[in-house]
Amino acid sequence: MKTSLAQIAAMALALLHAFSAETDGATLLFNDPLASQGDQISLVGDITSVRLDFDLATGAYTAVWTASSLNPFKGNIRFNLNLGNAAVGSQIVALDGFFSAQQPATQLSYSGVSSDLTLWHPGDTIVTSGAPPTFTTSFYSGIVDLDSNDILNRDIVRESAVIPAPGSRPPQLLAQYTFAGTAADCTGNSPPMELRNTTFANGTLCLNGIYEGNYPEGFHAIAKIANFSYESFTVALDFFAADFTQNNILTGGSSYRWFSLRHNAGKLEVTLNNQALVYLIPDSQLKLSEWQSLICSVDAAARRIIVALDGQRLGEIVLSPDFHFDVVGSPAESSDRLFTFANYGNGSAFHGYVDNLKVWSRALSSTELDAMLSSPALTIQKAVIVSWPKFPAGYVLQGSSKITGPYQDYTGSIFIEANQFSAAVPLCSPEQFFRVVKP
Repeated sequence: MKTSLAQIAAMALALLHAFSAETDGATLLFNDPLASQGDQISLVGDITSVRLDFDLATGAYTAVWTASSLNPFKGNIRFNLNLGNAAVGSQIVALDGFFSAQQPATQLSYSGVSSDLTLWHPGDTIVTSGAPPTFTTSFYSGIVDLDSNDILNRDIVRESAVIPAPGSRPPQLLAQYTFAGTAADCTGNSPPMELRNTTFANGTLCLNGIYEGNYPEGFHAIAKIANFSYESFTVALDFFAADFTQNNILTGGSSYRWFSLRHNAGKLEVTLNNQALVYLIPDSQLKLSEWQSLICSVDAAARRIIVALDGQRLGEIVLSPDFHFDVVGSPAESSDRLFTFANYGNGSAFHGYVDNLKVWSRALSSTELDAMLSSPALTIQKAVIVSWPKFPAGYVLQGSSKITGPYQDYTGSIFIEANQFSAAVPLCSPEQFFRVVKP
């Protein structure tokens, strides 16, 4: 049965409405990319980031502090998270925590309730800065050894963040690789995929199943994702497995292998932190020589992973309360924001075809996934408009990946506007040069 444009539009609007359902949860992230941001390295840990998850309605919060693996938290620690919101006046919200870290730790967290947080709203800018009297704003965030009040024993984070409006708009598609004869990202947000010893076949990427670390003919296929967050993301992939001899399907990160999807005795398995954590999906079924579609939503802050296979949402994975990605705070934190089809830890590589690799900017909720799985695909791509005068009948548009050719007839849609013919050519199309000829 054909679906009318009106029906598609109605379903698209319903999908957007599902995406825009408001929630009261919010997250603020303050980063300290430099060691102590110029201050002397603290004796009790060097902060790399502070994340505040909170509920705007109730004021319930969780503060998660992450330290560099080179200088982890240790000893007696007082966390001072003093925040200011100019939109509600000069009042300081103090969210403090106390720890005695007997063993070095790269992440510590504590929870509580603050009624002051209920006065905040999406769009407000929250500020944290140095301690008085050095800074007149008096917004302070640091860690202090309980045995010392020496200012040199503090790691000060001076940052600001804007309260987002969770669910107020669809998550951003950070990358979409369609492999239509090109390694380009159709969104234009991320760089082209790095490819060696691979081929394109019928609009898909063919992977030979040979690990590049052992053999010169092994494939290299790496997608570096711009603006990617380990804390919250969704990744999707279509794949056609020639065999599962090596089990690997998709891996996040080449250095830390912080995430992977793999085969295990006919079932799908999710692994985290270089296979230190393994979660078998019992109601999944992986097949040979058949196309399958996979979506995985990862919300590290909420300690939850949702997996959907072939249009069906499967059971959720609940992570431990102290879970964190080991790559966060490591020297590879910036460089490991990538996906690949080989696992550089155990030398396993996917063998078969892949298509439609997509990465979103945040974790999709179960409601959003259900809406996506039950609605028709609506894809919006960046495109270049090719336009030419309305010539007499018999002329055709031809395209080629090279200016010297060979040229083939353009098979996409062509529309007429006034006295012009026009074609919307996707940005990731292999056709980059065009001509109008009369065969």
